[in-house]
Formats: sequence, structure tokens, C-alpha cells
Amino acid sequence: MVDICKYLHQFVPGHIDGDEQDQPLVKILSGGDYLTFERHKEAQSSQQDSRTPSGRMEGLVAKMEDFHQQAEWLTEMCWHQLYNTGLGRDIGTLYAARNAISARNVTVDPRNNFYASSEFLNNYTDVYLVCGALHHFGMADINGQPTKNMHVPLSNEYKCRFCGKAYKMPTALVKHEEKIHSFKPENPEESTAEVTPDHVYNYMRKSLALCMLRRNHDDAISMGDGSRVIRLYKFFLLYYKATPKTPKYAYGTFETLAQVMCLLTPRMSHRLTWNRFVNYRGKVNTNFPMDLDIEHQNKAFKNDISWISRGNNSTYNKQDMFELYRGNSSRV
Repeated sequence: MVDICKYLHQFVPGHIDGDEQDQPLVKILSGGDYLTFERHKEAQSSQQDSRTPSGRMEGLVAKMEDFHQQAEWLTEMCWHQLYNTGLGRDIGTLYAARNAISARNVTVDPRNNFYASSEFLNNYTDVYLVCGALHHFGMADINGQPTKNMHVPLSNEYKCRFCGKAYKMPTALVKHEEKIHSFKPENPEESTAEVTPDHVYNYMRKSLALCMLRRNHDDAISMGDGSRVIRLYKFFLLYYKATPKTPKYAYGTFETLAQVMCLLTPRMSHRLTWNRFVNYRGKVNTNFPMDLDIEHQNKAFKNDISWISRGNNSTYNKQDMFELYRGNSSRV
């Protein structure tokens, strides 16, 4: 990782290879998943005894990217909390929904087919939202008319339940009912009976909480809304901290928030917030994370190398293949 960071630092404005630093460095962001983020900081720490800022690689600012954040939330939060192969007969659970639509490409490990698992979870979220809306508005189907909880324009007046006299302030209405009508609302006493937990209700609440946070994060990325992504990290931090399997992402998310709030300069904080996405199509909602773009380039590189090694050019060594790829990388 030290060699990788040294290679990247060559492109930092102000970098020098000598022992005299005659101009300041212009810091740039260097992103990746949490493992890269962690190793990046360790590599910089190992060079702290160097004499110059370039030798200490101070021009690189490590950051966490969003695609691996999406994968971690899908795998360790949504799947670990909701997907249980023992709940195949319990209608409404994630595994029962998977069996109902015969999504055979969705398995117990979403990393086997990330995009299929992601699409399935999106459909699962949509179904929960539609069912919740039908129940809330008392509709028989999506083409029906609401029968309850319909929107009623709010009034600025508070009326007495006994004589109908209107007041502007709720405190005045309470005093009126208490003084004129001798009415004082009583607070309901808390029940001392043991409450049996409703596991179906708890599962539904957990599903909506996790899936809606994921939906919000995906939408913020597609719209290129870096500020909303950073706000969502505050919620992610709580869930990561409460889950035993994600302590490192809890720490990484916390450090990202600290970078934005106080560790970086306002200029670098703004860059870290908004310089997180790639958009090749130029439309509003076609952004995707930078590390996903790197994954696409890696896949294209591996496909090219595999094609070369299977053809008549199999006599090339690895260095020749790499140089050939670098010379034709513009077509990727």
C-alpha cells in the first residue's frame, strides 16, 4: 500500500522527489472501501519520519466511497437482520417473498449476486410501502378511493367541545373548558400488565426502517446529493455501532463525519461532500459512486487481459499486457 500511495502522490500538485519542499502541496482526495481507507492511513503513518510533506504523502486525503457502503448496508444490515431461511412460511418476511416470486438468483449471501439481491430488496420495499398506504387510507386496491385518514385542511382556530367558542391559542381553550365547563382532561394511566411483544409488528418496523434508509441513500447517490449522503451517515453510524458485525464501518463512518465537520478545511470538506459521484450520461439522476466506476474499469481490464491470454498474443508477458492496456485504455 505504501508503493500505491507513493505512485498516487506523484500526481499531487506541488509534489517533489527531493529533500527540499519549495512549494506547498495542493491536497487531493483518495477514496476506496474501508479496507483501502484503513490501509491508506497506515501507509501514511509509516512515512511520518520523512523530511518533506511529499515524503510523508500529506497531499493525499483518504476517504470512504459509497458503493462499498451500499454493499455493506445491504449485506450486514438488511440481509443479516431480515433474511432468515427458517421463515419461509411466514408471509411478509424477506425469505417468504423470495420464495413467492421464485427469485432463485437471490441466495443467503447477497455478495454472490449483488445486483439481483439489490433489485429484489427494492421490489420488497415497494410492496411494503404500497401495502402500508392501502391499509392507512382504507383502500381495497390501488385503484380504490381512500375511506379514512383523508386530508382535511387545518384551521387556525381551536373550538370548545361543549359550546363551540373559538380560540386562537390551545392554552386559552384548555383554560376555558376547565373554568367554564369544569372539564379537565385526564392522562391515561400506564398499564401495569405485562405486554407481549408483537414480533410481526417489530419485523415490519425493522424492515421499513432499514429499507427506507437504503432507498434514501440510493436516491441521494443517483441524484448526486452529497449533502444528503453525509446526513444519512449519521443514521448509518447508529446502526453500525449497534451491530456487532460492523465495528469497522462504524469507525469509518464516524471519521468521515468528523472529516466533514471539523478535521478538514472548509474547502476540503466541501470537496469531500460533493466529489463522490460519476456521471457519464449527463442526466440528473444517473450518478453513481466513484468506487463503482473503478470496479467497472477493473472488470474491463481483466476481460482484456483474459482475451489477450486466450488468443494468439499469449506470448506477451504481464508487463506487455499492462502496457498494451494502458495504451488502449481510452476505449474502456
